[in-house]
Amino acid sequence: MYLLITLLCFYGIFSVSGQYYEFSDVLIEPLGPKGLRVSIPDEDGIQLFAFHGKINSPMKGREAGIFSEDIRFAENGRWTFFTNARLKPGDKLYYWIHVLYDGIGYEKDGEPFTVTELIPRDGSTTTSTPPLCELGQTKLNGKTACKGMLIFHETFSRLDKTKWKPEVKFPQVPDFEFVIYDDDPKVLYTEGETLHIRPQLTEDVYGSDSINRELDLNTRCTGLVQSPECIRKPRAWHIVPSVTAAQISTVESFSFIYGAIEVKAKMPKGDWLYPEISLVPKSEAYGPGYESGRIRIALAYGNQELDNDLYAGGVLGHSDAARNYGLKKIFSYTHWTDAYHVYRIEWKPDSIVVKVDGVVFGTVYPPAGGFAIDHTIIQVDPAVADRWRKGTVLAPFDQEMYIVLGVGVGGLGFPESMTNKPWESDHPKAPLQFYRNQSTWKQTWGDSSVLEVDYVKVWAL
Repeated sequence: MYLLITLLCFYGIFSVSGQYYEFSDVLIEPLGPKGLRVSIPDEDGIQLFAFHGKINSPMKGREAGIFSEDIRFAENGRWTFFTNARLKPGDKLYYWIHVLYDGIGYEKDGEPFTVTELIPRDGSTTTSTPPLCELGQTKLNGKTACKGMLIFHETFSRLDKTKWKPEVKFPQVPDFEFVIYDDDPKVLYTEGETLHIRPQLTEDVYGSDSINRELDLNTRCTGLVQSPECIRKPRAWHIVPSVTAAQISTVESFSFIYGAIEVKAKMPKGDWLYPEISLVPKSEAYGPGYESGRIRIALAYGNQELDNDLYAGGVLGHSDAARNYGLKKIFSYTHWTDAYHVYRIEWKPDSIVVKVDGVVFGTVYPPAGGFAIDHTIIQVDPAVADRWRKGTVLAPFDQEMYIVLGVGVGGLGFPESMTNKPWESDHPKAPLQFYRNQSTWKQTWGDSSVLEVDYVKVWAL
């Protein structure tokens, strides 16, 4: 066998001013009859890759070495150093690498690499050098990404607002949550390299009796200016939401179509709380709200009698039928809100696979003619179904999406079929009904009433 590709994986994390770059997946390819190729995967934020190396002689500190080059552009999804040096089995490569990431330099000494076999590159055998990048199904910023490449990684050493946009608004369509979304540090913060979203009573954030006073989010508002998303004027039963929570997204920094996304998180515990861990369409190509679909990565309601069930999959519309048609469920004898779990979605052009802690608990397949075929069962307007027919078989889940993390409270986020809700979902006084039941639901909130997110990763498929 003439083909040998050695993949050296070393793992190191360095911190400078709260920013991180993680070294991983250094690919070293000794080529025959001559040539040496060393590369790392491209990743958003990398601005330069430098390689320094010597053969059969250890590096002395940060010396330039025999091989020394700065690579300023990635090609085919990788940053690649190449030289025509002639190597032979038994040669040992000593090296160190430098990466400029978001304006900050990171350096790493590689483990010495011993050549055991050369990869033919002259075409004299049927074995050929595999491409550095195997193009897959994922598209990132309109371009096809290399299969298996890590295209997004967040560890929440801090809340990077160039990556995550916090919402500041009164939510409206599609769920009309009973909250104000805000970036106040009481509800949104990082601690111990973990994101925390902790809902609070609005009066604890904005002051006593604030639910009965006009609240204009003004220039901070991320919604439509001068609309109900930015201004709330209480009158009679129409109150300012009684809870303040948070929602952040990558709407302005990162979106993709098809891929595998993994989130390690602990769900919020408490009546009428629910996590928003989703993929949301960047453009509502098929209509407003859920008409353009939404992929739920993980959903477990905070009520103790409900949080043995975990849901994930696709939401296709606003009715109960449309909200649940594309969701898969897994039951646990322990509460999903009690501990961290790893939630994963594998979003492909023909299906959505849902996993928790490495276990597949469902796959969402469209009917042969697409979801539009079942529009009557789904309870979706025929006009919406007609728009889906213009897309692929997976429509509306065939468009670029961004990541959303947040905590919702009440609203339309709970099934209308539930009989013990202290509000009627379609009643104009629903927020007031919820507020008047505060003495009941607030006593179920405590230290565990917080969404904690350890990391978010996205790979190309």
